[in-house]
Amino acid sequence: MTQKNRTELLNELPEAVRSRVALLEDTLYISEEQRGILPVVNLTSAMRELGVAGSIFVPASQFDAQYAMYASRIGLGENDIQQIAIDMIARAFKAGATDIHITNLGTHVRVRFRVLGILRDDIELNVETGMRMIRAIYEHMGAAQDAPAFDAISRLDGRIVNRNYLPQGVYSVRIHVEPIECDGAQDGKGTFMPLRLMYDTSEASGTLEQRLAKLGYSDVPVVVVDNQGNERSARPQTELFRLLASRTGIVFISGPTGSGKSTALSHCMEALIEERPGDNFVSIEDPPEKPIKGMLQIPVNSKTGEDRGAAYTDAIAGTNRDDTDTVMVGEIRYAEAALATLEVALSGNSVWTTIHAPDALGITQRLNVLLRNKIAEPLNVICDPIVLSGLVFQRLVPRLCPHCRIPLHDHRSGISKGLLARLRRTLPEEAIFGGGKYKGIFLRGAGCEKCKPSGHAGLFRQTVVAEVIAVNPVMLALLRQRRTEEARRYWLTEMQGMTYLEHARHLIMSGVLDPALTEDMLSMPIDADLDRLTIVQSRNPGGRKHP
Repeated sequence: MTQKNRTELLNELPEAVRSRVALLEDTLYISEEQRGILPVVNLTSAMRELGVAGSIFVPASQFDAQYAMYASRIGLGENDIQQIAIDMIARAFKAGATDIHITNLGTHVRVRFRVLGILRDDIELNVETGMRMIRAIYEHMGAAQDAPAFDAISRLDGRIVNRNYLPQGVYSVRIHVEPIECDGAQDGKGTFMPLRLMYDTSEASGTLEQRLAKLGYSDVPVVVVDNQGNERSARPQTELFRLLASRTGIVFISGPTGSGKSTALSHCMEALIEERPGDNFVSIEDPPEKPIKGMLQIPVNSKTGEDRGAAYTDAIAGTNRDDTDTVMVGEIRYAEAALATLEVALSGNSVWTTIHAPDALGITQRLNVLLRNKIAEPLNVICDPIVLSGLVFQRLVPRLCPHCRIPLHDHRSGISKGLLARLRRTLPEEAIFGGGKYKGIFLRGAGCEKCKPSGHAGLFRQTVVAEVIAVNPVMLALLRQRRTEEARRYWLTEMQGMTYLEHARHLIMSGVLDPALTEDMLSMPIDADLDRLTIVQSRNPGGRKHP
């Protein structure tokens, strides 16, 4: 007989008992009145064999207040089902999660939270309860007039905006539903529902530079150093943003999903709106994800994926009739949207938008691919000084807690030989272990009261590692001619640029980031750009060594 999983064991309990037992993070919480009951005794024994660390009996009033929401329940009414979803979103918010992943695996429904970029388990529900929750989230909590009915085998989108369902501080929740192949289900079909929590930033304050510095963009010159001791100074990234804010044309902010693009964009818009109360700021979003004070936020109205490109075109083109000064386009996903955005820039407007690209210079390549069936020579249009203003790329990496981080020179076994070799390829030895003016690299600690106890810093627990390019005619000419590596060399040497990996290494040697976690979060070896930078440095006679 195969060993039963935890969900099956919970579901086999009598209904009256099942609602008084909750499994949370490998600990079983049981209401005190269930102590000594045979089904509970058998359950605790079986759970130990499945890795559940222990069982804790708590007073009934405490169970009702803290744990009843996590109990596996059958026969729940719709209000109870919605409450399970509301509680789940509240827990995710309390944990600082950016996303919730709900997956029907056939045998059970698993809920996980993405916190600091890493997925961690929350709860498991039986299939019936879990699927009813998925349906309730889409059909009731995320209800929209033109939304199709829930169908477990269709791709669906929606969002929750009703404040009754959301904790204070979350503006909305973006809903997506995907059918998946699932061996555990009788019909081989499962369901994946990722939810994106959109945090309300309307209370943020400060200048453009102050906001961006809080996100992690450099606000002073950064001295970039290689393993030979050669150094060069990179221009402050917040200074480059200020330059971009003074221009017309398009500023693209790029990065993968979950890299904070929308947050950075909303901070830029809010700061500029405060500075320019006499200007007209308009956004085109599908749909608006968070409130931006002072922005006229226009939703893209479309019912199907096939219509969205055309809907974007109509909405963006409409800004030319709205007497706008600055246009924000939520995201460039379709060729039609990219083309319409270029036309807005050609009319003399300032445009800010986001796009998915592998790095800052990769934005032009992405646009070239996106528009090659729309324009004969896309780069000739994209890389025009009137059209393109700036290229930004960012990723997010958790900051180390400054109170419990540990120095590498005291814990050399805490880093792999491969990672140490990669660090030695890019940084001086004293920058790694400490010496001279360097404190050395720090690693994530075990956690403390200050970080409760995650090992990561408090309010702004993640920082960006970024590339910011305020393009000029020379760089645009190189990009138009597809001379990307020459454009990269020109940016780094003549324009005092800094790659995101250089930014990450600077933060590692400054004790802000753990090197192993940085590689994990970037999905990139920390020395991946070494060959390119060696070429750059060999052509940089102005580079100097430490005395």
